[in-house]
Amino acid sequence: MKKVHFDRLAKTAILLYFLAEEKEPINMANYRQCDGTLACAFGWAALMFPKIKWPGGYVPLFNGQHGIMAVAEFYGLTFSKAQHIFGMSYEKDPKVPADRIIKLLGASSAE
Repeated sequence: MKKVHFDRLAKTAILLYFLAEEKEPINMANYRQCDGTLACAFGWAALMFPKIKWPGGYVPLFNGQHGIMAVAEFYGLTFSKAQHIFGMSYEKDPKVPADRIIKLLGASSAE
């Protein structure tokens, strides 16, 4: 995994753990770019990464890619890994995608 992708994923996991540990835990669905799914984790991450664009609605844009493919492109993931971490299952706990990111990073090395 490229270092830039490793670092982006690590920063995203840290943010998500921070959100989960707030005195009043953050429901990921409370962010304006969120529809109540795991994809909300990417919406929160976009606060740190201005290269991610939201031309309208809930669909991110990055490097000419839309939706989950924008997520995959941004983090250097395959479609299936991006779907597993940031996919459309309804999960409001930020620890779920954060744990999945940490598991992936533990199995990878930054190049």
